[in-house]
Amino acid sequence: MVWREKYQLSQDGWKFPGGFSPVQAGFQLCSEWAILDFHPGNRFPGSIHDSYRVTNSERENTRFERGSEVNDPAKNQAIIDELIKAYFMELETVLNYLANSVNLDGVRAEEIKKSLNADVTEELSHATQLANRIKTIDGVIPGSMQFDAVQATLQPPADTTDVVAVIKGVIDAEEAAIAQYEKIIRLSDGFDFVTQDMCITLLADEQQHRREFIGYLKEYEQV
Repeated sequence: MVWREKYQLSQDGWKFPGGFSPVQAGFQLCSEWAILDFHPGNRFPGSIHDSYRVTNSERENTRFERGSEVNDPAKNQAIIDELIKAYFMELETVLNYLANSVNLDGVRAEEIKKSLNADVTEELSHATQLANRIKTIDGVIPGSMQFDAVQATLQPPADTTDVVAVIKGVIDAEEAAIAQYEKIIRLSDGFDFVTQDMCITLLADEQQHRREFIGYLKEYEQV
């Protein structure tokens, strides 16, 4: 029997029964959260079957709910599968952003080309983070033979001055990425807090990209 519990950092820092520190307690720190996997015999003062209390200067005796079972291979595999899907989405975005950043012609295209070129590096960074996480949770990063392209609206247009078509394709790609990260966040909730934290950060990046290109679309459609 193995289970996981999650605690939040208070303004006063971590305070556990018996004066244990996070390191002494065997906690894994993740941003403002601490995650602890309990095994038989891993005990603190009091019962490990009870919720622990963390001293907080603003809110005393706050209880934090226990997470899901850790030993759930099927759920872990489901998370890996969705991470792989997100990984391929990021790589396809890199291909199409790079192609469009080079192919577009005209004065009106220059700002979009610069933005896409900068985003290539960021999207590749996303793919790298996903690959590392897949490996960490015992998945295997697939090669190109398992890749299926899906970004139809982001293909380079026949008219290389059609900036609006590219902008719309970027928005479609960002919305698909947002939906995928939201799916992983929900799937990993209460089970894999590190994956969840990573995807929340990636989600914020994609939302920012979408907002940027929605702004471009408003401007370019008025011309």
